[in-house]
Amino acid sequence: MEKAYTEEGESWLNQALDYLQKNYNFMVEFLNKECPAVKVLKMEAAYLAVLDFEDTKMTYEQIKSTLADHAVLIEDLIDFFYPPQGTTFFRINLACTKKKLQLCLQRIVDSIAGY
Repeated sequence: MEKAYTEEGESWLNQALDYLQKNYNFMVEFLNKECPAVKVLKMEAAYLAVLDFEDTKMTYEQIKSTLADHAVLIEDLIDFFYPPQGTTFFRINLACTKKKLQLCLQRIVDSIAGY
């Protein structure tokens, strides 16, 4: 923990932020090309980005079901709305390898195309 407050920690943080930004940029480009109906919201913090499935015209239940059928586990934002209701917003974790992210994004594309 002490190293987090040193130059060594700052170097690690900068590398981590750069890696997350590259994954975010890759995701935006990939989805814009392969599945423009899924919009990527501007990333504001941390390692989670938000995807909006509204333009797919699928209901919350349809989105959850088709993603699960294609082995995609991304978190919905249903807990952020009151009263609880279906949402088209889902969070995706970018703190992973680019290869793993690409596999997840391809599964998202396949799930939407197969719907």
